[in-house]
Amino acid sequence: MCTVKWPGVKLKLLITIGSHTGLLIKMRGWQLVALILSAACSLIVASDLEAAIKEYEQLIEKNKHFFKTGIDNHKSPHSGSHYHHQCKHQGNTVLDVEKKLHKAHFINEFLAKQGVSRAKRQATLECPFDINVPECDPDYPYRTMDGSCNNLEHPLWGSAGVPMGRLAPAEYADGLGSPRMSRLRSELPNARHISTTFHEHDSSETESQIHTHLLMTWGQILDHDLSLTPMFKGEHNTEIDCCAEESYGRPECFKIMIPDGDPRFNHECMNFVRSTPSPGIGCQGDERQQINKITSYIDGSNVYGSGEHEMRQARYGRDGKLKFTDNYPFGKPLLAKDLENEDKCVLPDGNEVVQCFKAGDERANENIGLTTMHTIWLREHNRCAENLKNVNPFWDDETLFNTARRMVGATMQHITYSEFLPIILGDQIMEAYQLKPKPAVPTFLNPDDVADDAVFHDTYDPTVNATIMNEFATAAYRFGHSLIQGSLMRMNNKLDEDHPFPSIDLGQAFFQPEELYNKDVDGIDSLIHGLVYQKVQQVDRFLSSQITDHLFENPNEAKGGHALDLAALNLQRGREHGLAGYINARQACGLGRERSFLQLRQTGDIDFDTMDKLQQIYRHVDDIDLFTGGLAENPVPGGLVGPTFACILGMQFSNLKKGDRFWYERKENGLSKAQLMQIKGRKLSKVMCDNADFMFKIQPDAFLLPTVFGNDRKPCEDIQDMQFGVFFDEQFDDIEGIMDFGALLCWMMVYQSDEEK
Repeated sequence: MCTVKWPGVKLKLLITIGSHTGLLIKMRGWQLVALILSAACSLIVASDLEAAIKEYEQLIEKNKHFFKTGIDNHKSPHSGSHYHHQCKHQGNTVLDVEKKLHKAHFINEFLAKQGVSRAKRQATLECPFDINVPECDPDYPYRTMDGSCNNLEHPLWGSAGVPMGRLAPAEYADGLGSPRMSRLRSELPNARHISTTFHEHDSSETESQIHTHLLMTWGQILDHDLSLTPMFKGEHNTEIDCCAEESYGRPECFKIMIPDGDPRFNHECMNFVRSTPSPGIGCQGDERQQINKITSYIDGSNVYGSGEHEMRQARYGRDGKLKFTDNYPFGKPLLAKDLENEDKCVLPDGNEVVQCFKAGDERANENIGLTTMHTIWLREHNRCAENLKNVNPFWDDETLFNTARRMVGATMQHITYSEFLPIILGDQIMEAYQLKPKPAVPTFLNPDDVADDAVFHDTYDPTVNATIMNEFATAAYRFGHSLIQGSLMRMNNKLDEDHPFPSIDLGQAFFQPEELYNKDVDGIDSLIHGLVYQKVQQVDRFLSSQITDHLFENPNEAKGGHALDLAALNLQRGREHGLAGYINARQACGLGRERSFLQLRQTGDIDFDTMDKLQQIYRHVDDIDLFTGGLAENPVPGGLVGPTFACILGMQFSNLKKGDRFWYERKENGLSKAQLMQIKGRKLSKVMCDNADFMFKIQPDAFLLPTVFGNDRKPCEDIQDMQFGVFFDEQFDDIEGIMDFGALLCWMMVYQSDEEK
């Protein structure tokens, strides 16, 4: 029995453990009591653990009912791995026990966590992070598909299926897992209300005069190489409907209510399903965490997948290539078709040719611009594999695949750090976080005449954890939503600005791949040309109405069905993740700890008009959501984001560089000096040229408009090409003559056989 009078300075604790009773402890403060209490309450915790497991089983039965009655009736094609489901079960159980202890026995959050840890050691509940630690081979020359064993001392760091990290402590309302609340212990302002009053598209939204829409699209495909947070699913992997009347009180739900008089939506509720919970690494009884379903590293997981099964499904099985859809005679191959999940795309009736596409990341069909970028990288991999085979005809499928994969991952890293991040962060932040790669060395130089340290740059630190931070994935990197245009421009191959093809409203581009097949408008080429010609939106607090009022609307349903609001979803997601508020995130970044709106105004990081808006919406400065506060800031010198987001992005991309044992600039990565020189000479513009169907001209810096000084369009052949000869495998050099003789002998045998026929 445990009896605690709580709170109070003097505590009396009567402990009964088995036959040992009557111990009375009287002391000041609660810190020393904590250890005694956690041991004394082990019997209570064990019983609560058993009850929580039963309650979780009851939840499963309820989900079966929701499926049978049609409440959860939209099948989702993407389920987590067995490992992920283990984490979800573990997370549900642990968090439920903590809440039971906290509420039923008046034990505070810290003591509840200690008790759970003790009970779990006595229970049969297995921790997936303990039973799934891989055995690493330090001599294996390639990345594993799931990112494990990148760090040999901490094999799970950065791997798929582990909890995200945090920059600042979680801010759950109950300290365990309930969504964040106001500093005054009331509900935070409605997420949809903040969207329509602070993030809505108005006349002050402006286009960039410097950057192309490709900047946004690269940001998105990069995001899909870094993070994916799975959400709760219903029975048989169905989508949960949190707005159904019967769903009231479901623990998986955190629905967004639509305020009266909403300017667009005429329904009462926006569906919102919580992310699946996970315990921390080691399954200690701490607060709710969220899983990153994919690898954290920049490794091309958006092309290849984040597991062996996904990779095997993606591979063609010959010549190192990935599966594709033949597009002859109209152009180069398209992505492989996803015939198992046809219901996830809006497809034209009676047209069996148009189908959903399949890529390494499950979000490839989300919008047609993203699908275009996925197609480019499929083609780039297969182009590399084909050229490698020409140089090394004796290589088998496995060697060709892994070498092409290494090249694609290295190219993605180089483009991100040499072209993308300098625009987003500016030189000062790039220098502060040591993000700049070594400058490219002219490839016409003989590699033997170039010093190693002029090309290689070993920054690896095994103490750095590259795991994606929650603040990065759930708020800071979502700055890119402000870049999104409301429509996608399409241009012809002649770049005739006076006669462009019709643009596509973004609301009509979600999960609708049909236009990639449309040869009347040059198919994929018109979208590629549009990405490098169209202006992107500036980073500010505004989002296009196409993603706040028309997100994922279905054109085949009345009024688009129940469209979603991306700004509102971002806010709600941050709250349900217990994400630190804007002010506490600033403090974690060393930017100060403002305690009032006046103090925040005095920093000068947010202009006065925007501060007035924030003060009208939030009752206390601590209530400001990280997503909203970050977008409200003025940009850092030479960059596009404000100081708080610059800090979070800088930290994360520093970790991704220093914490990656296979970082492309490392000599131990597997690239020779000559090969790395070729990779560093690669630009995104040339990748676009090489993989479009018919592209003749492009500006050298594809993220910058061709009107920027010195960035005039030039013929594709004038942009540096990849020289695959540097990948020649010299171990076959000595037997070349033998193989030539063998080929001649083979030909003679075939010729003789034909003559006999």
